[in-house]
Amino acid sequence: MIDSTLRTVTKSERCFHRRPLRTSRNLHEASGRLVDASDQLMRALRDLAATNECIARAPEEAAAAPELLLDVTERWVVITTLLQQASDGLFALHANVLLGLESGEFVPEQPAARRERIRLAPRPVAIRAFLLRRQPRVVDRIAPILRRRRRTPRPAAVRVPLRSLLGRAPPLF
Repeated sequence: MIDSTLRTVTKSERCFHRRPLRTSRNLHEASGRLVDASDQLMRALRDLAATNECIARAPEEAAAAPELLLDVTERWVVITTLLQQASDGLFALHANVLLGLESGEFVPEQPAARRERIRLAPRPVAIRAFLLRRQPRVVDRIAPILRRRRRTPRPAAVRVPLRSLLGRAPPLF
């Protein structure tokens, strides 16, 4: 999230003279991402504190844990510093853009020209008639076909001769 914010700030620095409104919107969205990153860092800090408490309760079981905890804490400090630098740059640029818009130094860009909507050609009569007769539900469309394809009913009782002692059934007459 911090990297995407830094990319947004870099991109905004190049084009805020031409498109100050779009730049302001992009910077506002990037500040939301920084808030999310800050929330994640606070959760990570709570997890580090909980891990530290667990290590303090049972130090004999956590021999390698202090080294890992130090590494994670160092990473947390580096990321917090990076987050602070990113937020300082973002808010300074956003303040400059807003100040330029208020003072009239930057002229808001014109909204994009509206594009014509694609108009479909009128449907031929045959297609229109088909669509009017068509059932809206798939089950309603398939049911008449399935009723037409019913197989012949099975007989209620089938007469099968009994087995003989020789292993063959007698012939049917």
